[in-house]
Amino acid sequence: KILKTNNGYQERVIDFDNGAYFLSITGRNDTLWVSDKYIVHQYVKDTKQFSIDLSERGLFSFNIHMDKRGELWVSQDNAPGLVKLTKEGMRQEYREEKGIFSRILILSSDTNGDLWAGGSGENSYLYKYDVEADQFVNKSATLNQELNVDFEVIDLASRNDSVWLATTAGLMLYHNEEIKPIDLGATLTGLPVKAVELGKNYLWFSTTNGVARYNLRSKEFLLFNESSGLNSRSGNPRALRMGQRGTIWVGTAKGISYAEDGNGDLFKTKKPLVSGIELDAQKLSVDELNGTLIRNNAFVKVTFNSLTLPGNSIEYEIKGRDAKEWTSIGNRNFIQIPNAQQGKYTISIRAKQQGDYLWSEPLHVSFEVDQPIYFKWWFIALAVLGTIVVIVFINKFNTIRLKNLERHLNRVVEERTELLQQTNDELIQTNKELDMFVYSASHDLKAPLSSLTGLLDLYELEKEKKKREELIKMMRGSVLKLDTFIKEVIDYSKNSRLDVVLEDIDFKDLINEILDSYRYMENCDRVKTEVKVEQGTYMADKSRLRIILNNLISNAIKYCHTEKKDCYININVYKKSNQICLDIEDNGIGIDPEYLPKIYQMFYRANDSKFGSGLGLYIVKESVENLGGTIDICSEVEKGTSVFIKIPDVPQRQS
Repeated sequence: KILKTNNGYQERVIDFDNGAYFLSITGRNDTLWVSDKYIVHQYVKDTKQFSIDLSERGLFSFNIHMDKRGELWVSQDNAPGLVKLTKEGMRQEYREEKGIFSRILILSSDTNGDLWAGGSGENSYLYKYDVEADQFVNKSATLNQELNVDFEVIDLASRNDSVWLATTAGLMLYHNEEIKPIDLGATLTGLPVKAVELGKNYLWFSTTNGVARYNLRSKEFLLFNESSGLNSRSGNPRALRMGQRGTIWVGTAKGISYAEDGNGDLFKTKKPLVSGIELDAQKLSVDELNGTLIRNNAFVKVTFNSLTLPGNSIEYEIKGRDAKEWTSIGNRNFIQIPNAQQGKYTISIRAKQQGDYLWSEPLHVSFEVDQPIYFKWWFIALAVLGTIVVIVFINKFNTIRLKNLERHLNRVVEERTELLQQTNDELIQTNKELDMFVYSASHDLKAPLSSLTGLLDLYELEKEKKKREELIKMMRGSVLKLDTFIKEVIDYSKNSRLDVVLEDIDFKDLINEILDSYRYMENCDRVKTEVKVEQGTYMADKSRLRIILNNLISNAIKYCHTEKKDCYININVYKKSNQICLDIEDNGIGIDPEYLPKIYQMFYRANDSKFGSGLGLYIVKESVENLGGTIDICSEVEKGTSVFIKIPDVPQRQS
């Protein structure tokens, strides 16, 4: 313990328990409070009065503070809020019910005796104690800046409702319910501040770059580091104190440093000198720069130095001719203008060394940039002459262009007229097909329904079981015929309306799936199917391929030759000349050659021996053409039918 007397400093030693070490200390007059880990001791005139164990509340008691009323406040690691200890050792908790919603890191009393507390979090970093209400009021104003770290108030100093905050995001000032960061130039702005101490005219604060003295009136600051006598530039948290005579004490990782008087004489930093000038990669002297009219858009670089050591501890500021404020560029000793524009330039440069140094006299660098080439009289004259030539050329060009445009428009009108006639013909044909579709569709829908109605009437009159079963079989045939027709109409609608969608096709799975759907179809068990798919990758519209294969396979089964013993369907899929080839061959009843030209017509039936709508091959042909392919059918009566389909092979998507 160090006791101050009228004769100077006198050391007194107080015996503590073995293994004790202390995180915080405070006191007034003869009363001393010290925190040993999580135990707080009270001493009066070097004699311990009592100890309070706070281990059940939290970890280390790293900060204790005595307010103006002599009451002790303790903040602990890993414990939210505070605990207050009276002179007699009584305890009282201050947490959410008392207005504190975060962990408290520092406490401080201002000149009015008000108690302030600093904590963590963007919305819970500052509290003020209301004595009458016996609770804390959250004074955390909104932070109008982006934070790259967790926001914490490490230390604070207050005076007349103005609170200076040492935070993880730099030095800040709370005043009139607002908070603002302090601009400390490129060297210190945004650096974490670990401790802060408020004097009469100056504010002292410590960062990782050293200890700074901030002038509360001029807003300027001096920075002190090892070159100024500090044993380490990085101060410890809350380790900055000012004595009654102005002595400033700094606690660092390498020990304690102090300055006897913070208001000593200040020295002026040496004026910077130009050490190099670069104009478009050409070296110039100052006189050559002043006497040269620099071309527009030139690259200009000025290098300068203040003859002060160490050079990396100097901060520079620059200001343009018309600027009111200086701009910090840190310890960078050059300025450059990549694309200098027309006009006269005057750039002022000043320097400041860390420690008890003021800003230097400014260095002034002046030069002039020439006007752009497009402002010169001869360029303007050439531009006017060129414009006249261009106008004459454009006029001639437009005359020729209008004649060509007239001929082109005449051709377009003729082509549009021809196209319109073609469209009209197609529309007439479409209307005919629509009329045929409506007529045939109504007939094909009505016929099985009428047949079904008649069969139902017969079924009600018939009493014999065997004949009733025959009638049910006939009814099932009518229903299947109606179901087949509806499926074909749906296929027709899908093919005419859906866009082509390309996807990977597994032909074996697709064909086997279709064959499996017909396993209960009449005569399906009589037909032997052989499927060959050449190894490789295929891409096409799966929906339309399903329509094509469905119709062709169902036709082959439907029109098989029932009198033959070995009925078959051979399906072969392969690639040839950038095309996917589908060959489907059967030995069914075949088609008479005279009917082959008409088989693709809507509702045309080449054979009436089996039920059918006449839509199947029409839909197949439309689907193939939608895929950009072709279809050929060869057939002989009593021998069978072969269908050859080719569709373009689409390259595989990139993986």
